[in-house]
Amino acid sequence: YFLYIYIVKNRPYQDNAQKDIEEFLNNSSFKKGILVSPTATGKSIYPSIISKITNEPHLVIQPNLELLEQNVDKARIFGLDPSIYSASAGSKEISNLTYATPMSMVANPDHFKHFKKITIDECHLSLSNKMSGGKVSEKGKLSQLIDYIQPDKIIGMTASPIQLVTTGRGSELKMIDRSMRSYWYKSNIFHITQIEDIKSEYWADVETVIIKNDNSLLTKAKFNSPEFEKESIIKQYEANNLQDQIIDQYERLLSEGIDSVLTFVPSVEQAVALKKRRPDFGIVYDKTPKKERKQIVEDFKSGKLKHLINCMVFTAGFDHPNLKAMIIARETM
Repeated sequence: YFLYIYIVKNRPYQDNAQKDIEEFLNNSSFKKGILVSPTATGKSIYPSIISKITNEPHLVIQPNLELLEQNVDKARIFGLDPSIYSASAGSKEISNLTYATPMSMVANPDHFKHFKKITIDECHLSLSNKMSGGKVSEKGKLSQLIDYIQPDKIIGMTASPIQLVTTGRGSELKMIDRSMRSYWYKSNIFHITQIEDIKSEYWADVETVIIKNDNSLLTKAKFNSPEFEKESIIKQYEANNLQDQIIDQYERLLSEGIDSVLTFVPSVEQAVALKKRRPDFGIVYDKTPKKERKQIVEDFKSGKLKHLINCMVFTAGFDHPNLKAMIIARETM
């Protein structure tokens, strides 16, 4: 038998974040607070830090199963014993520290009434309000659930504290604490990790290769909208024969010793077509069965699977330090 002992030591910028978390929890008059930290800065440790600071019932809401499982593992490394409440994970247990996915929670709100602290990962997602006449006309289900629970403090974590808002003047980006459409309107952004604190020591150098294609088929979804219609994105993909380009680029990367590649395509149909041409590729989309999806992700992270195709699944918080390259074959805006 082997005994593994993990010693978790904060990076300097994480120490600064921890001090700001303590200040917000103990001294701030704000109920809702936002912690902003760029991609790949280790936000997943902050829920564990919050639990250690407060020692009160703490609910951590994750946007999907992959993030939940990743961050539960981080909590266990911290010496904590979290439970999981998620139908996707096949577990509905509640403890002093509970990690949950939103849709599993909304059907049983009374199960969560005792939680005093709530942390919401990727807090810019799934918390938009409907507006009418310049006022909030309807809150989302997750917002309604949090209002019902009435915790003492709610902390949102994100690398993207902005929201795309379409008004009569057109589309514009707003900070989520300044947008009435956001649950976080008038909340306190109590910490921002500065990129200068991390990029030289903790971020890898990234080489970007841009392959020019004919984008004349792309059309905007709405007047003044920065986003393209999905049908036009698919037409652009097909017209430029991006399937062949993906395979060519993958083979080029492989020849250079790059053996872990994540690719984004416009739709499930394109992912399935790639898989038919190249059975050695893996694909994951929203309807992939849970067990199959878990095995595919495990194979990709272990290196058994070298190329994973997905359609807008791994867009937030996917933790894979050994990822070597990404192929973005989907126009966004």
